[in-house]
Amino acid sequence: DDKEAVRWFRMSAEQENAKAQYNLGNRYRKGEGVHQDDKEAVKWYRKSAKQGDAMGQCNLGLMYLKGEGVPQDYKEAFKWFRLSAEQGNSNAQYNLGLMYAYVEGEAQDYLEAFAWFNVAKANGNNVVIIDTAGRLAIDEQMMNEIAAVKTAVQPQETLFVVDSMTGQDAVNTAKSFNDRLDYDGVVLTKLDGDTRGGAALTIKSVVNKPIKFVGTGEKMEALDVFHPNRMAERILGMGDVVSLVEKAQEQFDADKARKLQKRIAKNEFDFNDFIEQIGQVKKMGNMKDLMGMIPGMGKAMKGVEIEDDAFKHVEAMISSMTQQERSNPSLLNGSRRQRIARGSGRTVSDVNQLIKQFNDMSKVMKMMQGGGMKNMMKMMGKGGMPNMPLGK
Repeated sequence: DDKEAVRWFRMSAEQENAKAQYNLGNRYRKGEGVHQDDKEAVKWYRKSAKQGDAMGQCNLGLMYLKGEGVPQDYKEAFKWFRLSAEQGNSNAQYNLGLMYAYVEGEAQDYLEAFAWFNVAKANGNNVVIIDTAGRLAIDEQMMNEIAAVKTAVQPQETLFVVDSMTGQDAVNTAKSFNDRLDYDGVVLTKLDGDTRGGAALTIKSVVNKPIKFVGTGEKMEALDVFHPNRMAERILGMGDVVSLVEKAQEQFDADKARKLQKRIAKNEFDFNDFIEQIGQVKKMGNMKDLMGMIPGMGKAMKGVEIEDDAFKHVEAMISSMTQQERSNPSLLNGSRRQRIARGSGRTVSDVNQLIKQFNDMSKVMKMMQGGGMKNMMKMMGKGGMPNMPLGK
C-alpha cells in the first residue's frame, strides 16, 4: 500500500529522520502513493541531505543536474555529489565522473580546480596553492569563474595579489574583488620598482583586510612577510635596515664563515673565497634594492641606474683566471693580466683595479683578524680605507 507507506514515511520525516525524508522524497519524485511533484521531492531530499544522509545528497545533486524541481545548476549538483561521494556513495562518485567528463565552460573550471585539489589531498600534501589566472574586475564571466573555483575548493585562506605600481586602480580592483570573494588578505607585488608602496595604506583602509606578503622580484626568495613599520619607513624614504640584516642572515652559513675566518687568519684569502662572497651577496637580491634599504640611500640613488647583475664584470674577470691564479693571486703578472682582460672582454686597467681592490680588501680583513678595530681606525685616519669592488 503506497499511500500507507507515504503516511508513515511522512510521520517519521517530520521528526527529522533523515532516511524517512530521503524515502519520502523518492515517493514524490516517482509519484508513488502521492501525486508526482519534483519540488516536493527536492524539499525532502534537501532536508535529508542537510542532515548528512549520503543518499539524500546524491539525489538532490541529481535534481540540480537535471533541473527537476529546481533550476539546473551544475555547481549545486557538484556540491551535493561531492558530499555524498566523500561518504563512499558509488552513485554519487559515478555522477561526479560524468560531470568531469562532459560538463564544459565555466563549470569545467570549477571542476578542474577541485580535481587538482583532490589529487593533492590523495598525495598527502598538507599545503595546496591554487594560482588563478589574472582577471579584470569588470569581466563578469571571469569573476563568475573565480567565485566558482572558491566554492569548489573551499580554501582556508584566499589572498588577493595586486600590482603596487597601478596606484588608485589597484585600490578599486581590490575593493571589487573583496566585494565578490571576501578574501582574507593582500599580496603587494612589484615593490622592487620605483613605487614606495603608498597603495598599501589605501588598500588596507578601503577593504579592511591585512597586507600579508610583499613581492620584490620574480623568485620565491623575493616574497617577504609584510611589516607595516618597515613599509612606513620605506614610504618616508628612511630605508629598511632590519630587512637588510634579515636578508644577510638568511645567506649566512656559520660553518663557511668559520672556515673563511681561519683562511683570513692564515693570509690564505683568495679569489675563490672572493667570488663565493659575491655569490652570497647576489642571493640577497639586486643591488639597487639592497642600497635602498640603507637609510638616506634611497634619495641618493634616485635616478641612478644600477645593473641587475652589478658583479658580472668582476665575475667575468675572475672566471678568466686559471684555478692556480685564483688560489695564488701573486702569480698575476703583466702577461697574465692581458690574457684575463681579453678573456673577460674588459681592459687591462679594469683587471688591475680588481686586483688592487682585492689586495686592499685582504688587508682590511687581515687587520680585523689581528688588531681588530684599533688597526681599522688607524688605517681610516690615514685615508687608507679601500674602495669595495662593485664592477662597472
